[in-house]
Amino acid sequence: MSQSNSGKTERRARLHFPSFMRVTDVLSFLLVPLTAMASNLEGTYNIVSFKYAYEKVDLPGVYAVTFQPATDSVYPVSFKIGNSLRTTMTVKDNTTVEFSPDIISTRMMPAPPVYAVERALHGLLPDLNRMETTGSNIVFSSEEGMLKLERQVTEEQQQTTEE
Repeated sequence: MSQSNSGKTERRARLHFPSFMRVTDVLSFLLVPLTAMASNLEGTYNIVSFKYAYEKVDLPGVYAVTFQPATDSVYPVSFKIGNSLRTTMTVKDNTTVEFSPDIISTRMMPAPPVYAVERALHGLLPDLNRMETTGSNIVFSSEEGMLKLERQVTEEQQQTTEE
């Protein structure tokens, strides 16, 4: 408590932690949900549906997206379309993400429909800023469009669920 100029006693709220707890312990406790959510993203997914500039993009094949293990909530992300595309994604919180506008790509000329998917991804990825996870699906979205992914199930995972 402290004395103000008017003579009234003020009470200030203070957080009291047990003496064995350090500030770093408290911070790590608060960040666990974000880290746990983020680690669930690692793996390979298929693109299920894709809209860019309010139009559905035709997917003339099955395309894989792989999230590598994160470092400080930054995931290396690779897309295998016709070419291999690579970028990074930063997880800001459970629903907010940021894809890097720096997208590197191999330089082969795929068939025109596949090339259209690549060009649309190049345009959409830097704009995606929201993430929603439901079951084995992840939906990234923004005002410009949407990218829905479904986790690939390995044979080992499939056998485990069947037993």
